[in-house]
Amino acid sequence: MRVTRFGSNQFNVGYYPQIAQAKGRFILVSGPSGAGKGTVIQGALLDPQIQSKITQIPSVMTRSLRPGEQADASRIPISRQAFLQKMQNGKLFQWAFYNNEYYGTTVKDVLKAFQSGLDVILELAAPDALKIHKAYPNKTTTIFISPPPPEMVTLRKRLIQRGTDTKASIRTRLRKAKDELALRPQFHKNIVNHENQLPQTIDALKAAILNKIPFAGRKRREIA
Repeated sequence: MRVTRFGSNQFNVGYYPQIAQAKGRFILVSGPSGAGKGTVIQGALLDPQIQSKITQIPSVMTRSLRPGEQADASRIPISRQAFLQKMQNGKLFQWAFYNNEYYGTTVKDVLKAFQSGLDVILELAAPDALKIHKAYPNKTTTIFISPPPPEMVTLRKRLIQRGTDTKASIRTRLRKAKDELALRPQFHKNIVNHENQLPQTIDALKAAILNKIPFAGRKRREIA
């Protein structure tokens, strides 16, 4: 198991032969905070054709639910002790440590999806997605969701409008955004999430999923 550091975060991805040999692939979606990647993913998952091909498997986490949040199939709060036990027993395909909380995906859930004939979509920080791609190069499609230019201005505006972050948090997110944007050329596809064009961005993600865009070694493609 390898631990990599990105700023103050930690990320670990393990190589499991049973995952590498199983049918199915990972759709790894990244982008800076404020790019809208979560909204785009959820929009794509509403399409019945997409639902028949991919699934977003649960994430176990030590973070408590925020006010107004509800436990659902995508996020399962567990105790830190239970999380660390899964980690030590090799039960986690990947885990991340962010803002003093742990988040992870279990080997069991990945294999269950693959054995059901489904691909797995994961929303990850850019360096984390690239680490999974490095571990499983023939099973991953990497997609980067970008804000429209001027990129940093757009991200700042969106984060302020979101109203969920302090000024200090916004500054931190913008610093990390610069680092993530620098990794964008390493992704298979870049999709720009233009203002007031969310349906078109969702369609672009769906097309990337259904068309099975190139794996490693192919030229990066971009949808503006």
